[in-house]
Amino acid sequence: MRMGDGWRTSRGWLKDLLSPQYLHNSVGPSIHSSVLKLIEVWESKARITDESAMHRQVQYFGELDHSKIAVGTHNEVTFPRAPLHKFQECLHEVGDRMAAIYAGKWPPGLLSWWARYASPYYRKFFIAKDNFIRKHIDLAVQRSLNDEEAKTGIDHMVYQEQKVARKAGRHTVLGKQIMIDEACGNLIAGQSATGAALVWILKFLADYPAVQSKLRNELQTACAVAVQKNRLPTAAEIISTKLPYLDES
Repeated sequence: MRMGDGWRTSRGWLKDLLSPQYLHNSVGPSIHSSVLKLIEVWESKARITDESAMHRQVQYFGELDHSKIAVGTHNEVTFPRAPLHKFQECLHEVGDRMAAIYAGKWPPGLLSWWARYASPYYRKFFIAKDNFIRKHIDLAVQRSLNDEEAKTGIDHMVYQEQKVARKAGRHTVLGKQIMIDEACGNLIAGQSATGAALVWILKFLADYPAVQSKLRNELQTACAVAVQKNRLPTAAEIISTKLPYLDES
């Protein structure tokens, strides 16, 4: 791995993204909101299917090693598949292509150049991906000019680059390819890690109902106020609550 000035600059953009303030104030509420939407979708699907299996979920579980869920024997219900957002489609295509490039025998630099600039199929995904991220960098710059508080990961990257550039007496690289690639790399990594984690969590909780019951009891005990009020715990409650059972695991 090359560790020149560009690498050190890009590392500096990310240093605030693991701080407790960012994780608690930005990431936590965002994850909480997304999980609530996921719960709502699953509840709606379960209600529509009248507790029958759902084809897409059964398929994913069946592809995991040692899965105890068979495919095609549950009279599963197939839901229409909504199209991905154009940017999400770009992340999938670009991420899969980059993974294939570095797993192959051809020089990664050559194949990367071909996919980005020469391939009629992949080039459009790289262009759309870059334009989308550049648009959000521009929005973050505008929020910075308005003295708005940094809320997103892009905001923090932009604010950090502005601060470092002022200190070094140089022009910023906002919207340049190095910043776009850094943002995209983190989005792809986060997307892959989150998807894998969700699938394995659901699989293990389904395979081990005793663990599922234990986890539910621990959460209900720790979030007693939410249970008493018959509501889900808020993001702030989850963040501030001690959960020894999860910490030990």
